[in-house]
Amino acid sequence: LFLEGKRVSRAYIPSHIQVFQVTTSNGLFQQRSIDLCINQAGLNTISHLYIADDMFVNITKMSQLSLSKIWIIPLSVHTFGNNATFHDWYWWDFSYGGYTEYNRFVMVINGLPQEWRQVLIDKVRFPNRIHGHAVVDIIHIPNAYAVQVTKVFNYINSVTELISEIAVPLTVDIVQPIGREEMEDGNLWGVERTDIGLVQKFIETRFYMHALKISTRYAADMWCKSMNNQLRLLDGL
Repeated sequence: LFLEGKRVSRAYIPSHIQVFQVTTSNGLFQQRSIDLCINQAGLNTISHLYIADDMFVNITKMSQLSLSKIWIIPLSVHTFGNNATFHDWYWWDFSYGGYTEYNRFVMVINGLPQEWRQVLIDKVRFPNRIHGHAVVDIIHIPNAYAVQVTKVFNYINSVTELISEIAVPLTVDIVQPIGREEMEDGNLWGVERTDIGLVQKFIETRFYMHALKISTRYAADMWCKSMNNQLRLLDGL
């Protein structure tokens, strides 16, 4: 279990679960944290579940998912190359160090080992189809895929700094291009987050709810109440 944040309470964490606390810079490069935690946990585990600190996770609903598959938030489909459809998402044009994220993505794609490029061509239908971005505040990686995930992360990091919302979907496309678990979208943005009824509905019906900023009183109360309900359900299993 990988938690991104400054403080972690172990009071209610079962002893058989390893917890690693990590931090990232503004959440831009969470793949570094995922990679670090996989390496620290080692390969004597069934799987690795990374959760950012502003997520509410519906534990009982997640029990429906297969531990043998990667779980990821739904990915956005784009066309690559001359007919690229990337610029409908503002992060593609985010620039630092003289390069936009799109420039960096092209650098990574152009240098891909042929074996990985062939996977994208055969399984994802690249370049006519590529998964361009996704929220990556929660991801489950079975041990069977962990080594390959870290290899792809290391390759990307050797080329450039690519934000996690782009680096992780590309990695998943290479490592498990088909047959993974894509969780129903549980993201709320802007004023949607202040709609308590909508937030509660997402908490109860989705695999996760993001972002639930528990620094606010109403969100903290809702998180604690909903998690207590989850724990009662688990006790009944």
